[in-house]
Amino acid sequence: SSRIDIAGQKTLTLASAVEIPDNKSMELIGSGGGTISLGDNLTLTGDMKVSATDTIQGSTMVLNGGSKLGRKTASRKALMSNLASALITHKRIKTTDAKAKELRMYVEPLVTFAKRGDLHARRQVLKKIPRKAIIHELFDTIGPSFSDRDGGYTRITKLGFRDNDRAPMSLIEFVGMTAESVPQGESTE
Repeated sequence: SSRIDIAGQKTLTLASAVEIPDNKSMELIGSGGGTISLGDNLTLTGDMKVSATDTIQGSTMVLNGGSKLGRKTASRKALMSNLASALITHKRIKTTDAKAKELRMYVEPLVTFAKRGDLHARRQVLKKIPRKAIIHELFDTIGPSFSDRDGGYTRITKLGFRDNDRAPMSLIEFVGMTAESVPQGESTE
């Protein structure tokens, strides 16, 4: 089997014509993020073992694509849904830097769906946040307020470090929206 070690490398580009026979396999080993760009004429015939990958997009393999926040999939999805609900309800929340950055990637497509406002968009958002009152707030208040904006609906402001464990904290908020009250503590933990 062909073995490629990618430890310590951010980008690895393979030759434009790499063929792997049926009886061989290619295994990519390494830790840390990075991408592997495959050449134009790359043909993989046979099985391909890929470890430490999240997604394969087109001709680029993205290793460790997103942050996992130290949680399993179901817990991470629930966390993002709860954080998004809190952000939609309160317009701003205080959380850790890593959670704020992941929440931005989670919420901004939901606001784009809310700008569309049709039934299909509403159902797509309901798959991510299964709370009708939150969806109503998103589609009736937040979505129309961003009708002239093409993206960048949220702002992350770094606040320093949390006292007890020195975790970097941030305030994530919708741009141009005023909050009724700023939460004192972290939304979820």
